[in-house]
Amino acid sequence: QASGDSPHPPLPAAMRSVKLLNEENENSPASLQEVSVISDDEFHMQRSRTGRPLEKRRCPIIDPNDSWRLEMWDLLISMILIVVAFLSPFETAFLTPEVDAFFWFDRCLDVCYVIDMVLQFFIAIPEPNHPTATIKDHRRIAWNYFTGWFTIDFCSILPIDEYCIWSKNRAAVSGLRGLRNIKIIRLLRLVRLLRLSRLKRLIHRWHTSSGFSYSLLSLVQFFGSAVACSHWMACLWGGMAMHGCNHDIEDFVLVKQDCHTWLTALSKGKGGPNKMYDSPIQVYSISLYWAVITLTSVGYGDITPQTSLEYWVCTFCTSMSASLWAYVIGATCVALASMAPHEAVYRQMMDGLNTMVSEHAVPPSMSKKLRRYLQENREITRRQFEDAIMAQMSPKTRGELHYFIYKKYMRKVWYLRTLPDEVLVFVAEHLHPSTYAPGEEIFVERTLCIMRRGVCAVRGRVLMYGHYWGEDMLLSNELLRDRESARALTYASILKLYMRDLANIVALFPSSRDKLRKIQMLIAFRRAARRIAEASRELQQVDPDEHKRILISRRTAFFADVLSGLSGQDHLLISGVGQTASGDNKADQL
Repeated sequence: QASGDSPHPPLPAAMRSVKLLNEENENSPASLQEVSVISDDEFHMQRSRTGRPLEKRRCPIIDPNDSWRLEMWDLLISMILIVVAFLSPFETAFLTPEVDAFFWFDRCLDVCYVIDMVLQFFIAIPEPNHPTATIKDHRRIAWNYFTGWFTIDFCSILPIDEYCIWSKNRAAVSGLRGLRNIKIIRLLRLVRLLRLSRLKRLIHRWHTSSGFSYSLLSLVQFFGSAVACSHWMACLWGGMAMHGCNHDIEDFVLVKQDCHTWLTALSKGKGGPNKMYDSPIQVYSISLYWAVITLTSVGYGDITPQTSLEYWVCTFCTSMSASLWAYVIGATCVALASMAPHEAVYRQMMDGLNTMVSEHAVPPSMSKKLRRYLQENREITRRQFEDAIMAQMSPKTRGELHYFIYKKYMRKVWYLRTLPDEVLVFVAEHLHPSTYAPGEEIFVERTLCIMRRGVCAVRGRVLMYGHYWGEDMLLSNELLRDRESARALTYASILKLYMRDLANIVALFPSSRDKLRKIQMLIAFRRAARRIAEASRELQQVDPDEHKRILISRRTAFFADVLSGLSGQDHLLISGVGQTASGDNKADQL
């Protein structure tokens, strides 16, 4: 029913989506996954792009799957998050709030954080029920951000450093309690570390565009976790020593002359210059040394806790680092084993072959030959893994991937180059790889063979990468086909295309079937002309007069007989028998 207030009659949601898609993308391909149901106002507003008056303008929505600028920005934010993960704990533990280079560097990071918060309102979010689709509605995007990361992002840009510097100037008035408040408030800077969990979402975006290895990512993740854990433990351990000499834990009364921490105990036990125990960098290096030997379970015992709080912290750090180290070692072994799964299967096959050779007492020469064959046949193992992966894809996607992999080989065959890409997609999916040992005979009836690796010999020709034979598989007359077998001179890897598969493919495409029929007739004409010329030459060498007579009086029959399998001498014998039995007049009839 039409609305009386609206100048445009309302349309059903599905019709609005399809109509808008047709009007906007008449000359450009569109994915059905990007079609979304929109409201009446959005529909009529977007229809204005086709030339009608613009009713309402909105800020554009960025598609995270198709924006290289957003990828660059994500890379910048990721680098900032990594820097903050190491810089914020160090500043909180060892440095005092001052207007210095660190202060202005932190302000630059805050500006990047603010820009990133604004961008979150204009980045499309994934549809929960359809992961491949995106939501581009401003209200839903804003609500998703407000109920998610907004609180953490907002707390990470609070002016904590500015407040600490302002409070530091009042410390002379408020005394030690004001200084204590500054140190407690500075702990809020560590809220920024919660933004590190966004790296998982950014890594997911990168994997869609770049496709890096998950095993390699796992190794980087484990190494980064160990480094970050060591750094945080060092900051916690060193911060306790740096601030423990200023305040007592119970009543925050300055008792610097009576302070007793692991740092003072280390200074009294080992000695050395005072700057080694006063400089933040030196204290951090000692703390990092303690963190690494604690994480790796070495524990030399030269740095030990001295207060009850240090004992509690040391116990917590030891238990957490031990669990993390055990997990990192186990997960690293799994990641290394899964980086090349086909190589693992190849090693298992080689071990199985060695066991079989040992049990059956196979001679050393044959054992060496079998191992060599498995080494050269490694490509088949990789193809099996590829087939298992491609089995999870749709037929069209699987065919396009096969076409991309084998396109360079199919372009070597002259009549396959004439076929359209849509046919070659199916052809590529029916190419079968095979490996042959040196000296092995290669013969498959009505099969096109394309060389991938190695050297073969066919009819005195040496074939290498990109060469092919068996292109006459299109011919149904076996007398016109070349039935000579090939022989592998080295370990040879070839691609096979069977005639039955090609026939089933072209049956789906009438235009390609007609084109292939013309190619078949062309090849047949060439082979027939060559066979007739050879038979005619043979007949001329035996009996020139009979050769001339047959070509004048029985040329068509001579051609048909040659293409039926008779040679030049067979025609001479048949012609002689006919003249003896029935005379010259019956020779033409024969």
